[in-house]
Amino acid sequence: STYNSASCNITVPFASTVNQYSRDGSNWTNWNKSVSANSAFSDTWSGLSPNTTYTFYYRFRRDYNQIWSSAVSFSVTTKKPAAPTKGTVSVSTKTYNSITYSWSGFSFGAGGTWGKYQYSYNNSSWVDAGQNTSHTRSSLSPNTSYTLYVRLVDNYGTASAVASVSGTTNKPAVPSKGTVSASSITYNGAKLSWSGFSFGAGATWGKYQYSWN
Repeated sequence: STYNSASCNITVPFASTVNQYSRDGSNWTNWNKSVSANSAFSDTWSGLSPNTTYTFYYRFRRDYNQIWSSAVSFSVTTKKPAAPTKGTVSVSTKTYNSITYSWSGFSFGAGGTWGKYQYSYNNSSWVDAGQNTSHTRSSLSPNTSYTLYVRLVDNYGTASAVASVSGTTNKPAVPSKGTVSASSITYNGAKLSWSGFSFGAGATWGKYQYSWN
């Protein structure tokens, strides 16, 4: 079987040109395929649904005899579609405390239909993203690397291989310059003071430094 077809081989001990088939117990349908005595023939059903179990029945009537044989049957479960194909993930934009990721190029295997994207950060649990193809992670630490993992899952629960990318948040903006003033000036010294310096968003206390000629 494939994801949308199934085949069978049947051997009939007598010649028959009148025969019928049924699928999953539906009404008998005339088949009228010529069968030689003790010969094997095959039949293929197409247009089936993936990952579905079907039972097919066949019965035959000996030529010039109105009595039908007992029905022969076989059951088969069609396969799931091939796994989706992996795409790529990239960093779109970033700040000192956020990163926006985007992904593309994922595709479903033949027979698969829409499922969902899923993403994970630093190997955490998978989160459903639906049909979204981007995600922004906020409240991050500055100058820190974060890895995003993305996969595509089809409607049968089969996941693609995982695509990933690492992004490093920016450092905060440089501190703003303040002013320096001198007081209590004498012939051999002075008192220096400064104010108005401020940190860039996301930065915390570091230190003041000074030098003189």
